[in-house]
Amino acid sequence: MKFSIVTVCRNAADVIAGAIESVAMQRYPDIEYLVIDGASTDGTREIVQAHARHVDRFVSEPDGGIYAAMNKGLRLARGEVVHFLNADDRLHDPDVLADVAAFLEQTDVDVAYGDILLALPGRSPVRVRYPPVPTRTFLGRRTLCHQALFARRRAFAAAGGFDERFTLVADYAWILRGIFDCRLRYAHLDRVVARVSGDGVSYRSDRLEAERLQAMAGYYSPLEIRLLRTWPRRLAPRLDRARWYLRRLRALLVPGPGGHP
Repeated sequence: MKFSIVTVCRNAADVIAGAIESVAMQRYPDIEYLVIDGASTDGTREIVQAHARHVDRFVSEPDGGIYAAMNKGLRLARGEVVHFLNADDRLHDPDVLADVAAFLEQTDVDVAYGDILLALPGRSPVRVRYPPVPTRTFLGRRTLCHQALFARRRAFAAAGGFDERFTLVADYAWILRGIFDCRLRYAHLDRVVARVSGDGVSYRSDRLEAERLQAMAGYYSPLEIRLLRTWPRRLAPRLDRARWYLRRLRALLVPGPGGHP
């Protein structure tokens, strides 16, 4: 079972070496690694070329954005299983691909997904645990990040590539299309597969929610969208404020050391 690991990037000189090294350290033998660069000007190309023995295919040219680059990588990939790893993300440890390969052999599902370590700026990494099955409710409230996914080529043959009309959520839209239109089978591998940077474009963008609602509209009713997205997001600040007041009240009422609040 051959893996195609695809990293798309532009001006990623500060981080790209770490992604390459995390692929190079894999103990699994059958890997091809593709780096699709959007004509970087910050030295990214030179860093990739310095790691050329670990990179099987390197393309550096202008493109139409993140998902256009991912589609380009998908067209060039020759492996049976495809995984997209951002330039500032890392495969978690040297046995990730070996464990995923064994899991795919056992389950024969279309897409395997693991957990991730989410590294937010200024905070310790937190494990994001995904459910055994990506249910309709789960996908309405959350998503599976693409760094957690290992998709067989037949999954892309069925669901197609990434919809380049989206600039931030084409991977989410691909998951919805694959599950609801194509009935792709997903299975959860209970282990961390990647360390994911929370400083990426999607995490910082105000457009993220608007695109997400657009992607959901083809699969969820307006009432479902209100129940799963709109109302919880409106209530969240009020719930946070209520929790803060409860903590303050508890601190006033519960005696501290020496019998004083």
